[in-house]
Amino acid sequence: MVTPDQYSFLSRRDQEKAAYNDEISYSDLSRPDNNICGYSANGSIPSSTKFHSQHLSSYEYEKPQNLPNYSSLHKYGYQRYKHRRRKSSKGDDLHSARDDFDEDQRKCGVWPALFCGFGALVAIGLIVLLCNYVEKKSKIEKEEKANLKISLIFTDMWNDIHLHRIAKTIIAAQEAAEKAEKLPQKPSLPLCAAIPATLDGLTKDVHLNIEVDINDIIKTHSDIQAGGEWKPPSCISRHRLAIIIPYRDRWSHLKVLLYYLLPVLKRQQIHFRIFVVEQYGNFTFNKGRIMNAAYREALKMFDFHCVTFHDVDLVPEDDRNIYSCGEHPKHMSTAIDKFNYRLPYEGLVGGVLTFRVDHFQLVNGYSNMYWGWGGEDDDMTYRILARNLRVFRSPGNIARYKMVKHVGRTVSSIRLKLLRTAAKRARLEGLNNVPYKLLFTHMEKLFTHFMVDIGKP
Repeated sequence: MVTPDQYSFLSRRDQEKAAYNDEISYSDLSRPDNNICGYSANGSIPSSTKFHSQHLSSYEYEKPQNLPNYSSLHKYGYQRYKHRRRKSSKGDDLHSARDDFDEDQRKCGVWPALFCGFGALVAIGLIVLLCNYVEKKSKIEKEEKANLKISLIFTDMWNDIHLHRIAKTIIAAQEAAEKAEKLPQKPSLPLCAAIPATLDGLTKDVHLNIEVDINDIIKTHSDIQAGGEWKPPSCISRHRLAIIIPYRDRWSHLKVLLYYLLPVLKRQQIHFRIFVVEQYGNFTFNKGRIMNAAYREALKMFDFHCVTFHDVDLVPEDDRNIYSCGEHPKHMSTAIDKFNYRLPYEGLVGGVLTFRVDHFQLVNGYSNMYWGWGGEDDDMTYRILARNLRVFRSPGNIARYKMVKHVGRTVSSIRLKLLRTAAKRARLEGLNNVPYKLLFTHMEKLFTHFMVDIGKP
């Protein structure tokens, strides 16, 4: 049994248990302000059933039904009590704490509801966005399918048109072949002789001081095509030759050269085309650059396998000196009247020099670094020898030329220094990196005229 002194140290629930066990009705316990846990200061249990204060709540525990006595409640658990709030004539002031507690609980219940609502809105928004995305994607797929169908239709149409054109071309070719079979066949032309019978040999009729009219030359050689191309009409030439003539302010020399060179080439039955290349401006002459530039432009216009670089002031005297190419580069102007028809020095290749196309590209063309007269021809000798090629020279009795007199040009001041490094520079500069700009190309009757800008020294 719990004494009254011990109630002050018990919890509410333990006090209730003790009251039931002692058969004390909880309604008999008054709780005045000066009592502790319903007991008086002296520890006695008040007998009055009235509440000491009107502002306190009372709790009534009803006796469980069909139970033998209150002492056996601990066997069945405690009866839940009913909370009854009594009305007070003086109002509910002391119950405001309980109201605040209830208000706080209501407020605490609002926030989860708000969060749930916000989450629901977010979920709905995501669903709407997903639906829009799916709808747009389906529209795009439909459009792509429609575009693909249209493109396939146009592709089929184009294929049909293309096949129709091919069929027409094949039919036209077959009809042309049938017509050609019905026509009498022309006999194929024979190959020209290696040494034509039309050669005259050495001629003494070469006069450099004659006045030549270019129109007379054009009339005489009316069978030459525009641009200076000619081929023998009675046979297939053994050689397709491009003749490149570097030129500047020497119109009279060019007319004399054409006057004597064209008949020689025709008697030799050479398929040829003449290219005259001129340097633009009045800067120092650079023959190597303009010859490299002319070679590159000539390849675009004429299918040749031999190329001859021909000075404008050298006129041939003997047509047995064939303008053709062989296994090695050929120096054709071995004997010049200015040097008493003798070779001035062994390494000379200037004047008239003929290459095979592959040989000229192998030596990387002429050097681009010689400004002024002289040097580029001797540099070419080093390039040829550095590539394990030899210089073939025509016999002196047929490789005869006359030189037209002219005013001397400015001599290159650094040619000796450049010649010392000629073999080393051969792969680095030349035909592969010649700087030039083609200003125009004129198709003259007897030659093709290039005007090139090669810059300044």
